[in-house]
Amino acid sequence: MLSSDYIIVGGGLTGTALAVRLSEDPAVIVTIIEAGGNNFHDEAIDIPGGGKGLGGSSLSETFTYKEEDADRYGIKFNKHCYGTSGPVQRTISPSLNVCAIPWLEAFKTWGMKFNQDPNDGANIGVCLATKTLDGRSIRSSSASAYYEPNRSRSNLKVITNALATRVMTSGEDLVIATGVEFVQDGVLQVIQAKKEVILCCGSFKTPQILELSGIGDPQVLKPLGIPVKVALPGVGNNLRSSCSLSFFRNLTYSFTEDHPCTVLTAKLKAGYESYEKMNEDPAFTQEQEEIFKATGTGMLVSSGLPSVAAFLSFKDFDHDGMIAKSVESLSLPDTAAFTTQREWVKNENVPFLEFNSFDKLLSVEAPEPGARYLTSGLILMHSFDRGSVHINSNDPTASPDIDLNLLSNETDIKILIKAYKILREIHGIEPFRNYIDSEVSPGKAIETDEAITEYLRKTVITAFHPIGTASMLPREDGGCVDNQLKVYGTANLRVVDASILPLHVSAHLQATLYAFAEKAADIIKRATNE
Repeated sequence: MLSSDYIIVGGGLTGTALAVRLSEDPAVIVTIIEAGGNNFHDEAIDIPGGGKGLGGSSLSETFTYKEEDADRYGIKFNKHCYGTSGPVQRTISPSLNVCAIPWLEAFKTWGMKFNQDPNDGANIGVCLATKTLDGRSIRSSSASAYYEPNRSRSNLKVITNALATRVMTSGEDLVIATGVEFVQDGVLQVIQAKKEVILCCGSFKTPQILELSGIGDPQVLKPLGIPVKVALPGVGNNLRSSCSLSFFRNLTYSFTEDHPCTVLTAKLKAGYESYEKMNEDPAFTQEQEEIFKATGTGMLVSSGLPSVAAFLSFKDFDHDGMIAKSVESLSLPDTAAFTTQREWVKNENVPFLEFNSFDKLLSVEAPEPGARYLTSGLILMHSFDRGSVHINSNDPTASPDIDLNLLSNETDIKILIKAYKILREIHGIEPFRNYIDSEVSPGKAIETDEAITEYLRKTVITAFHPIGTASMLPREDGGCVDNQLKVYGTANLRVVDASILPLHVSAHLQATLYAFAEKAADIIKRATNE
């Protein structure tokens, strides 16, 4: 039988980084079980903005930039907030899309301050975003930064294309994780855990594996014939997630969280280029590929991810306080999480809205031949919705039921309506308005609050930042893991991914997840040495 000291289920951002840190001890064997392949140097992944595989969605980092770039954009970084020797590379984007700076200037004219360093812990304002790219503009991920330099370690194992089906356990009063069952090439196998099993599967898959292993709400497990090993009603609840609303069934109300988002797309005036040319002109595409390979610049860098963003507190957009008043009227559970969220409404340092900009069509509308586009994303950072993810079968290959529960309260809808109106104001501010030909979606015909609400219900998605389905909270408050990342009722089963976050961060998750992995490695190493 296969065996390993530490079995890490999931080779995404946290799983890969954690495995590398734990394998620094040559006396232990660390094994990653990953459902995907080991394909992190595919071109679609190396180029910013595309692909997935070993390394997942990837603050230990090395931050480098050219002083002339910082001077050109008026940026002053707080160097005390950045690493100098970590594996993950971060830098200023060497290329910006044609509308990035005009978009930024329009937000400044509208009234937002320019934030010279949004990564120093205070991200309110409009800013130039940094990106996890190396000096050649190749994506710097947990796979390329952590795993690749250490893949030759004899004690670091990776089993790819392997679907974990459940955690094997023994014991009653205190459950012990004895191994992991998985399927590879159609063959059911088991790997024995000598020390610990660590789930790093993300906010959808981690609760699924827990429930398949008999850890969860008895009301979910018993009807499916799954013996209850640990009764934890919080598993799969408190979801705050990030996929298209239309992809999921409407289920009963439960808890889970993500960042709801939508877009406003405009057609650019003639003479301005956007990513659409890459889809229409093979010669131009080849030229851009050659520029990228030679210099690490060009449209393949500027179009993959947004280079500018704006973060607004409640006060920044709710000038008359009417939306804040609607929060008080919401019928919300009396929990510490919702109490904290209500307090954040009054905090001028907590962003509730994010805006960003892409030079491409991101819309349900079909592109016009020869037309060029700009899309502004608008993201609600702290929605008052909660959803859930639960298994509906004891078959590990069956997809779980995911209920994002988006737009289930009037406050979230009012915030997103206000966000649309702000973007329309931005589009009318010089010099940015000189780039805009017309609004494509939602379109000028959608003007009233009622029409925008209907449009939102048809098109809202999430920002792919699901959290909360195995929250680090007291067990009596619906928590699933303690402050040592251990699943309640178990001796050696931990969770290290975004599912442990009970409340969302006012930013994207990548840096936070790297910090999780690094902290988890310290916790586990310390426990081993005690």
